[in-house]
Amino acid sequence: MFMKKRNLIIALIACFLLLESISIGQSNNWESLTHFLKTNPEYQKGQVSWSIVDLKTGLEVEAFQSEKKLIPASTLKLFSGAMVLDRLGKNTQLETKVLSTGEIKRSKLKGNLIIKGSGDPSLGSGLAGAIDADSVLAQIANALEKKEIESIHGDMIIDPFILPYDHTAIPRKFIWEDIGNYYGAGSWGLNWRNNEFTVKFTADTMSANGLCVDSISAWAKKLVIHPQIKIVKNSPKEIYFYGGPFNREILAKGELEAGKSISERGSLPNPPLIFAEELKQYLLAKGIEIHGEIRFENTNDWKTDSITSIKSPSIESLVREIEFQSNNLFAETLSKLTSDFKSEEYPSGKQISEWLKAKWGNLFSDALFVDGSGLSRNNLLSTKIQTQLLYKVSTDSLLFSTFYNVLPESGKEGTVINLPKIEGMRLKSGSMANVRAYSGYFKDTGNSTFAIAIIINNVSLPSQTIKSHILDFLTLASKKAFTSVELKSK
Repeated sequence: MFMKKRNLIIALIACFLLLESISIGQSNNWESLTHFLKTNPEYQKGQVSWSIVDLKTGLEVEAFQSEKKLIPASTLKLFSGAMVLDRLGKNTQLETKVLSTGEIKRSKLKGNLIIKGSGDPSLGSGLAGAIDADSVLAQIANALEKKEIESIHGDMIIDPFILPYDHTAIPRKFIWEDIGNYYGAGSWGLNWRNNEFTVKFTADTMSANGLCVDSISAWAKKLVIHPQIKIVKNSPKEIYFYGGPFNREILAKGELEAGKSISERGSLPNPPLIFAEELKQYLLAKGIEIHGEIRFENTNDWKTDSITSIKSPSIESLVREIEFQSNNLFAETLSKLTSDFKSEEYPSGKQISEWLKAKWGNLFSDALFVDGSGLSRNNLLSTKIQTQLLYKVSTDSLLFSTFYNVLPESGKEGTVINLPKIEGMRLKSGSMANVRAYSGYFKDTGNSTFAIAIIINNVSLPSQTIKSHILDFLTLASKKAFTSVELKSK
């Protein structure tokens, strides 16, 4: 008993000392905070890096280990967002076309109905100003009615081949734990409803096994969910979906607290097919029967007639969704659409590298991009590379005027809404297990504008503690007057 008490006292003293050392980081003094982040034992065991660059001169005015390559998480979306704006143009709209072959006689289309995808990641999602799925289906049905088409004596042809219709919908560097869940959804030539479905799990003692799967999204009813979920009294573990492209059978694994319900979002394994099945059912309900089958064909060389088209919001609006809401699907798909590397296994990352090289030479050659969203842990960036990107974008007046405004304001909107409200600070956040990162623009007390980036990897402190230190870092940076002289040592 004495030994147990003694060990408990030692543990309490250790916790007290740790908390005391952590509180030093919450100082109102920039020098004290940065010294703490550089020297605290817990931070020294992991990786900490930051960089601050003056937009007037391009010089790095504050830095610590700024050339160290780290996992950037979703702050990588600064690169994909800038690339998409630069290559596709802010006012461009993606167009999903509804076409036909053959002729219309006596209210019959004697030919095929074609849906030709544009890669629009917002189709049917209701996000970024896009119309929702019901409106998309209604628009197609109404267009057929205006053409006086009451039946289709041919096939429904789905053409998603603006991107490969194969396993490369998922970047090969995504981990198995991510790809079955909504944030790891694949990017296709025809995307639908944000490529996700929802399932509600209830720990119901009235069911045979204590678990009830009682609410799956109507458009994904043909998916087969295999639940392996334990019912526990407290501290449940998260529920993850495990599945891959083209696989209708999906495993749900995790824990659920007794007497509780939870809704989880998974990724659709084949959005083009789900869309086709839903459209066919919707048209039948409207009295428009399709007598043929659903087929997938590349229709680039086909002679077709136009029925209608569904336009996406502007590229600027889609990129705002990327930066504000950290939408992985939007980032991945739009990155793939920017050039001709569509046959590569992870083209989004390769396209970022090629864009950077074409625009600014070898300045960013040390970076490693394997996707366009930052979801892979194989992406490697330094904070200096991030601030150099932000600086270089600022020198392109046309690009910068749009890019700056698609970044959310700290404490006001997007994923940084819960940060302190710091006037003039626009940031992209990034987080995953053992990764915290922020990067963007801010103004110091001298009203000069700077690029800022901070990344913390593999520090064994509570995530909220790390976040608190980062918020102190960002707040104190905005209260400091930086001198624009190049650093001689890091």
